Amino acid sequence: YGIINMAAAPAIPNNIIIKRAQKAVAGSQSKVYIDPKSYLPKEWHLNGAMRNGAIIAVNKEGVIDFCKIGQLDSADRSNMLSVLYKYNHE
Repeated sequence: YGIINMAAAPAIPNNIIIKRAQKAVAGSQSKVYIDPKSYLPKEWHLNGAMRNGAIIAVNKEGVIDFCKIGQLDSADRSNMLSVLYKYNHE
């Protein structure tokens, strides 16, 4: 699933962000949740997530297996994909 931090994109209307997210996951089992007040970056102390994107992978036990704030480089992508592959084969 994905969580969208609405407060991080004040120049884009919320309804446009929501429609784009719904379109991106249409036809899949993915879910998109909205964080209108930036609770996740604040409560999880994700410094920089208010200004940049953040990708977080949390396993079934609630442990963060991957966290990257900002642009992914090729090593980050590889690490993220290996975590997702592991999740899909558990």
